[in-house]
Amino acid sequence: MKIQMYLIRHGKTRGNLEKRYVGTTDEPLCEEGRELIRSYVQGGLYPEVQAVFTSPMKRCKQTAAIIYPELNSQIITGLEETDFGIFEYKNYEELCHEPVYQQWIDSNGTMAVPGAESSETFRRRMRIGFGKMMQACEEQHIETAACVVHGGVIMEFMQMYGIPREDYYYWQVKNGCGLAAEVEIKDGNFVIGFRDWIRP
Repeated sequence: MKIQMYLIRHGKTRGNLEKRYVGTTDEPLCEEGRELIRSYVQGGLYPEVQAVFTSPMKRCKQTAAIIYPELNSQIITGLEETDFGIFEYKNYEELCHEPVYQQWIDSNGTMAVPGAESSETFRRRMRIGFGKMMQACEEQHIETAACVVHGGVIMEFMQMYGIPREDYYYWQVKNGCGLAAEVEIKDGNFVIGFRDWIRP
């Protein structure tokens, strides 16, 4: 089974504009975010698909509805953004004087954040969520699909399954942008073969 998959990051929220760590905070798109997605749609940025999958969070569902208004989004529980713990919905200005934040910065984001979801837990639910999505594609005979999710989810997908192998942050994309890939199963494992970037 091969599926043409488009991984798209949701549009901007108020927290994104204020450079906050927006994880479990379920905020909607801001007007600037809506307008940017609409401009991308008008510019023909997004390809046509047979199905669209989203995270359960408002910002993803609203983005999908603007891009693909004729399709009903299939919500995949487990594809929510990570929980940033004590950093949740705070930005650099609010955290820069906190020793634990500086330690986290110095560790290049590898240190455990108090109250945050562990990388192992996040990765486990990404695997489950991706499996659910691929199972739905197989059962519904879907050949082209869009997955409107969070930046961290896209990076995790590509870190786990992406070809070519690249650094985690290589796959970081801006709001409303993403990547095109071909997904297949090889030797019982998923492989996401990168094809091109989705960006203006």
